[in-house]
Amino acid sequence: MKYSLIIILIFSSLLVIHLTYRGIIYFFTDTTSSIGSNATSTISNITSENLKNDIALTQNIKDFNSLIELAQNIYFQNNARYFQGKKTNGNWSIAPADKEAWNKLIFNLPIIILFEEVEIIEYTTSKNQGGYQIIFYKNGFNKSIGYGFEASQRTWDWH
Repeated sequence: MKYSLIIILIFSSLLVIHLTYRGIIYFFTDTTSSIGSNATSTISNITSENLKNDIALTQNIKDFNSLIELAQNIYFQNNARYFQGKKTNGNWSIAPADKEAWNKLIFNLPIIILFEEVEIIEYTTSKNQGGYQIIFYKNGFNKSIGYGFEASQRTWDWH
């Protein structure tokens, strides 16, 4: 357990350095957001295609998933199940009624996120096979990445 936490902290620190170096900082109070590398769009006219082509957002999700995969593997080893959580309105420390607080998965999420909400759902199939999916929410759209036995059915792009 002690070494698992050290590994997460080292990985988290490297991820922070990587993201800081890339300069990924978005402010959600602004009414415009950068879409892709050379276009600017107002929030009201963002489409799922804009989100699919947003290079910074795509990389942010990959970085976030790398951190969550590592943390989920350790969490599963310690709890014999996957973590379930939902982040809403910028708050990582409060757990909705049917979810857990994120600090049970990782003490402090060390990355700047470019999506508004994220949810992790654990599932068990009728054959007692398990996995989880991560659902990202931004501007009324969602994207899901599945892990485990139903990964392909639980994975979709922004829509």
